[in-house]
Amino acid sequence: MNENKYVIAISGISGSGKSTLTKKIAKLLDNSTFIMFDDYQEKTSYPNEMFTGNGKELDLNKLESNCFFNDLDELLDDKNIINPKSREIKTAEYIIIDWNFGRSHDRVRKHVDQVFFVDVPFDIALSRKILRNIEVDLKNNKPHEKIDIIKSNLNMYLDGFRSANIKIYEKVKSESDIILDGNKTINELTDEIMGKLEKLKG
Repeated sequence: MNENKYVIAISGISGSGKSTLTKKIAKLLDNSTFIMFDDYQEKTSYPNEMFTGNGKELDLNKLESNCFFNDLDELLDDKNIINPKSREIKTAEYIIIDWNFGRSHDRVRKHVDQVFFVDVPFDIALSRKILRNIEVDLKNNKPHEKIDIIKSNLNMYLDGFRSANIKIYEKVKSESDIILDGNKTINELTDEIMGKLEKLKG
């Protein structure tokens, strides 16, 4: 691996705003690139072995996303990649990863230098996610399809998924370097992250 790389993780629950933050930071930070875990969802599996304690706990090391992990390794090895969305990602000195789970997976932990955790209440994150589903992710779906997908997501959330998420994100948060108030605006959070990074660089 190239020791001249610096890996920054923007972490938090889905709906925390980490994807928007990742893109903004990558635009502002010189010699940087970004890789987004969301782009690898079709190549990621969440085996039943991940869920323990009647589904109320998660072992994130059981999460299988070799394509994501391997692409991160390639960027660190000074190679460019093509992600599953056919976007070319060129390697850079600063690699920003939009990745929910901070240091909670061994394949990422060994590379990450700095984790920013966007702390957002679960109800706000869920509301943002539903709005994003309606306005972006499912905009081309028929109305009844949107309802079915959102209903399925809500049922999963209520059926133990919330409890499991609370535990895992407590762990992710505890292992993070900087905790950000997700109730702030994206611009405020961007300024805060850039300020922290400037201090680290200085």
